[in-house]
Amino acid sequence: MALGGVALVFAQNAAGQTQAKPKTQYNVSTLPSLGGTSSGGNSINDLSWVAGYSRLPDRNRHATLWRNSALTDLGTLGGPNSSVTWNVKNTAGIIVGISQTADPQLLGESWSSAAFYSTPNNVGYINLGFVWKQGQMRGLPNFAGGNNGFATGANNLGQVVGWAENGGHDPTCCCTQVLQFRPAMWTLGPPDQIHDLPLIPGDTSGAATAINDNGQIVGISGICDQAVGRHTAKHA
Repeated sequence: MALGGVALVFAQNAAGQTQAKPKTQYNVSTLPSLGGTSSGGNSINDLSWVAGYSRLPDRNRHATLWRNSALTDLGTLGGPNSSVTWNVKNTAGIIVGISQTADPQLLGESWSSAAFYSTPNNVGYINLGFVWKQGQMRGLPNFAGGNNGFATGANNLGQVVGWAENGGHDPTCCCTQVLQFRPAMWTLGPPDQIHDLPLIPGDTSGAATAINDNGQIVGISGICDQAVGRHTAKHA
Protein backbone atom coordinates (compact mmCIF):
# COMPACT_ATOMS: atom_id res chain seq x y z
CA MET A 1 0.00 0.00 0.00
CA ALA A 2 1.28 3.46 -0.85
CA LEU A 3 0.49 5.80 1.99
CA GLY A 4 0.24 9.56 2.15
CA GLY A 5 -0.72 12.25 4.61
CA VAL A 6 -1.74 15.86 4.82
CA ALA A 7 0.90 18.48 5.52
CA LEU A 8 0.03 21.94 6.80
CA VAL A 9 2.66 24.68 6.85
CA PHE A 10 2.16 27.90 8.80
CA ALA A 11 3.68 31.33 8.22
CA GLN A 12 3.32 34.72 9.90
CA ASN A 13 2.20 37.91 8.15
CA ALA A 14 3.71 41.35 8.75
CA ALA A 15 1.41 41.88 11.72
CA GLY A 16 2.68 38.75 13.36
CA GLN A 17 -0.52 36.84 12.70
CA THR A 18 -0.23 33.22 11.71
CA GLN A 19 -1.62 32.38 8.30
CA ALA A 20 -2.11 28.91 6.95
CA LYS A 21 -0.69 28.19 3.51
CA PRO A 22 -2.84 26.13 1.14
CA LYS A 23 -2.96 22.50 2.14
CA THR A 24 -0.96 19.98 0.18
CA GLN A 25 -3.25 17.12 -0.73
CA TYR A 26 -2.14 13.50 -1.00
CA ASN A 27 -3.93 10.48 -2.36
CA VAL A 28 -3.71 6.96 -0.93
CA SER A 29 -3.72 4.10 -3.42
CA THR A 30 -3.60 0.34 -2.95
CA LEU A 31 -1.00 -1.55 -4.97
CA PRO A 32 -1.80 -4.98 -6.46
CA SER A 33 -0.53 -8.08 -4.69
CA LEU A 34 0.64 -11.61 -5.49
CA GLY A 35 -2.50 -13.05 -3.95
CA GLY A 36 -1.46 -13.37 -0.31
CA THR A 37 -2.57 -11.54 2.80
CA SER A 38 -0.01 -8.71 2.92
CA SER A 39 2.39 -6.59 0.89
CA GLY A 40 4.85 -3.86 1.76
CA GLY A 41 6.41 -1.00 -0.17
CA ASN A 42 9.87 -0.34 1.32
CA SER A 43 11.51 1.69 -1.43
CA ILE A 44 10.63 4.44 -3.90
CA ASN A 45 12.95 6.21 -6.33
CA ASP A 46 12.69 9.37 -8.43
CA LEU A 47 11.07 7.38 -11.25
CA SER A 48 8.23 6.48 -8.86
CA TRP A 49 9.27 2.82 -8.90
CA VAL A 50 8.06 1.21 -5.68
CA ALA A 51 9.81 -1.94 -4.44
CA GLY A 52 9.28 -4.21 -1.48
CA TYR A 53 7.56 -7.56 -1.11
CA SER A 54 4.23 -9.26 -1.60
CA ARG A 55 3.04 -12.45 0.03
CA LEU A 56 1.89 -15.40 -2.05
CA PRO A 57 -1.07 -17.63 -1.12
CA ASP A 58 1.43 -20.15 0.35
CA ARG A 59 2.66 -17.44 2.82
CA ASN A 60 6.09 -17.04 1.21
CA ARG A 61 7.18 -13.53 0.26
CA HIS A 62 8.66 -12.48 -3.07
CA ALA A 63 10.53 -9.29 -3.84
CA THR A 64 8.14 -7.13 -5.83
CA LEU A 65 8.38 -4.08 -8.08
CA TRP A 66 5.49 -1.75 -8.90
CA ARG A 67 5.89 0.52 -11.94
CA ASN A 68 2.89 2.74 -12.68
CA SER A 69 1.05 0.43 -10.27
CA ALA A 70 1.81 -2.60 -12.50
CA LEU A 71 3.21 -5.47 -10.42
CA THR A 72 6.34 -7.47 -11.27
CA ASP A 73 7.28 -10.56 -9.25
CA LEU A 74 11.09 -10.43 -9.06
CA GLY A 75 11.28 -14.11 -8.12
CA THR A 76 13.95 -15.76 -5.94
CA LEU A 77 17.37 -17.37 -6.25
CA GLY A 78 15.85 -20.82 -5.83
CA GLY A 79 14.53 -20.61 -2.27
CA PRO A 80 11.02 -19.80 -1.07
CA ASN A 81 11.49 -16.13 -0.08
CA SER A 82 12.98 -12.86 -1.29
CA SER A 83 12.46 -9.20 -0.41
CA VAL A 84 13.55 -5.61 -1.02
CA THR A 85 14.01 -4.32 2.50
CA TRP A 86 15.78 -0.94 2.17
CA ASN A 87 15.23 2.17 0.10
CA VAL A 88 16.99 1.73 -3.27
CA LYS A 89 17.51 5.14 -4.91
CA ASN A 90 18.93 3.80 -8.18
CA THR A 91 17.21 5.20 -11.30
CA ALA A 92 19.09 3.07 -13.86
CA GLY A 93 16.74 0.10 -13.61
CA ILE A 94 18.52 -1.76 -10.81
CA ILE A 95 16.77 -3.24 -7.77
CA VAL A 96 18.71 -4.90 -4.94
CA GLY A 97 17.63 -6.99 -1.98
CA ILE A 98 17.89 -10.42 -0.39
CA SER A 99 16.82 -13.87 -1.50
CA GLN A 100 16.95 -17.37 -0.13
CA THR A 101 18.67 -19.98 -2.25
CA ALA A 102 17.83 -23.68 -2.34
CA ASP A 103 20.92 -24.49 -0.24
CA PRO A 104 20.41 -25.38 3.44
CA GLN A 105 21.81 -23.20 6.23
CA LEU A 106 24.28 -25.81 7.55
CA LEU A 107 25.55 -23.67 10.46
CA GLY A 108 22.03 -23.03 11.77
CA GLU A 109 22.26 -19.26 11.31
CA SER A 110 19.04 -17.28 11.04
CA TRP A 111 21.06 -14.49 9.35
CA SER A 112 19.87 -10.89 9.22
CA SER A 113 17.05 -11.76 6.85
CA ALA A 114 14.79 -13.93 9.02
CA ALA A 115 12.73 -10.94 10.21
CA PHE A 116 11.87 -9.99 6.61
CA TYR A 117 10.33 -13.32 5.59
CA SER A 118 7.18 -15.14 6.61
CA THR A 119 7.18 -18.24 8.78
CA PRO A 120 7.67 -21.18 8.57
CA ASN A 121 10.27 -20.76 5.79
CA ASN A 122 11.98 -17.63 7.15
CA VAL A 123 15.00 -19.68 8.29
CA GLY A 124 16.85 -22.77 7.11
CA TYR A 125 18.16 -21.50 3.76
CA ILE A 126 21.32 -19.72 2.65
CA ASN A 127 20.66 -16.07 1.73
CA LEU A 128 22.41 -13.93 -0.85
CA GLY A 129 22.21 -10.30 -1.77
CA PHE A 130 20.72 -9.97 -5.22
CA VAL A 131 20.70 -7.57 -8.15
CA TRP A 132 17.67 -7.46 -10.46
CA LYS A 133 17.77 -5.72 -13.83
CA GLN A 134 15.75 -6.13 -17.02
CA GLY A 135 13.86 -9.13 -15.73
CA GLN A 136 16.89 -11.06 -14.45
CA MET A 137 17.88 -11.70 -10.82
CA ARG A 138 21.40 -12.77 -9.91
CA GLY A 139 23.12 -13.43 -6.60
CA LEU A 140 26.08 -11.38 -5.39
CA PRO A 141 29.28 -13.04 -4.15
CA ASN A 142 30.24 -13.23 -0.48
CA PHE A 143 33.68 -12.86 1.06
CA ALA A 144 35.84 -16.00 0.92
CA GLY A 145 34.47 -18.70 3.22
CA GLY A 146 31.18 -16.91 3.89
CA ASN A 147 27.73 -18.31 3.21
CA ASN A 148 25.30 -15.40 3.51
CA GLY A 149 24.98 -11.91 2.08
CA PHE A 150 22.55 -8.99 2.10
CA ALA A 151 22.24 -6.10 -0.42
CA THR A 152 20.61 -2.84 0.64
CA GLY A 153 21.45 0.04 -1.69
CA ALA A 154 22.63 0.90 -5.19
CA ASN A 155 23.74 4.10 -6.88
CA ASN A 156 23.77 4.96 -10.58
CA LEU A 157 27.48 4.14 -10.99
CA GLY A 158 27.15 0.36 -10.83
CA GLN A 159 27.94 0.14 -7.11
CA VAL A 160 25.89 -1.85 -4.59
CA VAL A 161 26.32 -1.94 -0.81
CA GLY A 162 25.29 -4.27 1.99
CA TRP A 163 27.10 -6.86 4.08
CA ALA A 164 28.43 -10.37 3.68
CA GLU A 165 29.95 -13.14 5.74
CA ASN A 166 33.57 -14.17 5.63
CA GLY A 167 35.01 -17.48 6.80
CA GLY A 168 35.87 -16.30 10.31
CA HIS A 169 34.22 -18.34 13.09
CA ASP A 170 33.84 -15.60 15.70
CA PRO A 171 33.38 -16.92 19.28
CA THR A 172 31.93 -13.55 20.32
CA CYS A 173 29.00 -13.84 17.88
CA CYS A 174 25.61 -13.47 19.49
CA CYS A 175 22.62 -15.77 19.26
CA THR A 176 22.51 -17.93 16.11
CA GLN A 177 25.23 -16.08 14.20
CA VAL A 178 28.46 -18.08 13.74
CA LEU A 179 30.47 -16.35 11.04
CA GLN A 180 31.77 -12.81 11.07
CA PHE A 181 30.26 -10.41 8.54
CA ARG A 182 31.62 -7.21 7.11
CA PRO A 183 30.23 -4.14 5.34
CA ALA A 184 30.57 -4.69 1.62
CA MET A 185 30.50 -2.85 -1.67
CA TRP A 186 30.01 -4.71 -4.93
CA THR A 187 31.20 -3.30 -8.24
CA LEU A 188 28.81 -4.69 -10.80
CA GLY A 189 30.32 -6.53 -13.73
CA PRO A 190 30.39 -9.00 -15.18
CA PRO A 191 31.98 -10.27 -13.09
CA ASP A 192 30.55 -8.74 -9.92
CA GLN A 193 33.36 -7.97 -7.47
CA ILE A 194 33.07 -7.61 -3.69
CA HIS A 195 35.10 -5.10 -1.68
CA ASP A 196 35.64 -5.09 2.10
CA LEU A 197 34.78 -1.78 3.80
CA PRO A 198 36.43 -0.63 7.06
CA LEU A 199 34.89 -0.82 10.53
CA ILE A 200 35.19 1.47 13.53
CA PRO A 201 38.47 0.48 15.25
CA GLY A 202 37.85 -2.28 17.79
CA ASP A 203 34.65 -3.54 16.14
CA THR A 204 34.39 -6.95 14.48
CA SER A 205 31.30 -6.83 12.26
CA GLY A 206 29.22 -4.24 10.45
CA ALA A 207 26.99 -3.37 7.53
CA ALA A 208 26.66 -0.75 4.80
CA THR A 209 23.10 0.44 4.25
CA ALA A 210 23.19 3.15 1.55
CA ILE A 211 25.42 4.69 -1.11
CA ASN A 212 25.02 7.88 -3.16
CA ASP A 213 26.32 8.90 -6.58
CA ASN A 214 29.35 10.52 -4.93
CA GLY A 215 30.42 7.12 -3.65
CA GLN A 216 29.67 8.07 -0.03
CA ILE A 217 28.50 5.13 2.08
CA VAL A 218 26.70 4.98 5.42
CA GLY A 219 26.11 2.05 7.73
CA ILE A 220 26.66 0.53 11.16
CA SER A 221 29.60 -0.99 13.01
CA GLY A 222 29.70 -3.13 16.14
CA ILE A 223 30.01 -6.78 17.10
CA CYS A 224 28.87 -10.00 15.47
CA ASP A 225 25.11 -10.18 16.06
CA GLN A 226 22.55 -9.18 13.42
CA ALA A 227 23.12 -6.42 10.92
CA VAL A 228 19.62 -4.95 11.22
CA GLY A 229 20.28 -3.59 14.70
CA ARG A 230 21.07 -4.59 18.27
CA HIS A 231 24.77 -5.09 19.05
CA THR A 232 25.93 -4.69 15.44
CA ALA A 233 24.54 -1.14 15.50
CA LYS A 234 26.85 -0.03 18.32
CA HIS A 235 28.17 2.73 16.07
CA ALA A 236 26.68 4.53 13.06
